[in-house]
Amino acid sequence: MDESFMDGPFKAKNREILAKKRGGGLWLWKPYIINKTLATMNEGDYVVYHDAGAYLTGPVHPLMALMESGFHDPPLDGVLTFGVGFSQGRFCKRDTFIKQNCDTDVCHKAMQVDGYLSVWRKGPHAQRLIDMWLTDCQDFSILGDTPNKLQKPNLAGFKDHRHDQAILTNILSREGFGRDTSNG
Repeated sequence: MDESFMDGPFKAKNREILAKKRGGGLWLWKPYIINKTLATMNEGDYVVYHDAGAYLTGPVHPLMALMESGFHDPPLDGVLTFGVGFSQGRFCKRDTFIKQNCDTDVCHKAMQVDGYLSVWRKGPHAQRLIDMWLTDCQDFSILGDTPNKLQKPNLAGFKDHRHDQAILTNILSREGFGRDTSNG
């Protein structure tokens, strides 16, 4: 992966994670890029993030209009994510639940959000969420595929750890932040 867009201290701190081939560094770059982009923007400006393999088939202004309309509860103010249609327990290893203070039924049963598409409106809530996501993604024991070490097995039905998506879903669930799961 081309890491030229990353700051030197960030690369040095996260060398072990960034060396992983899966996800070009377990998708750590995703919250980093969103955070770095938000830092260059004015309050109220939007970032529409989508994976390189995805493309938008229509205009994005309806998503922004939805966010502006008050569709979301105040705790969601400024961030729009979408569900994948599966519970978090299937795609989050147990140590991640535990280390993120999210080892509860609410978190286990939450619909996992999809990391391939999100909309961010620069403001205090979006910045708080991206800061938490980026911080937790820099902890290899939370982000990585390492076996559980905290003496609890993965939940029944566990299939695979989905790295950045699992971390973001736990934050949204733990903090009580809303998200659109109607189409998940």
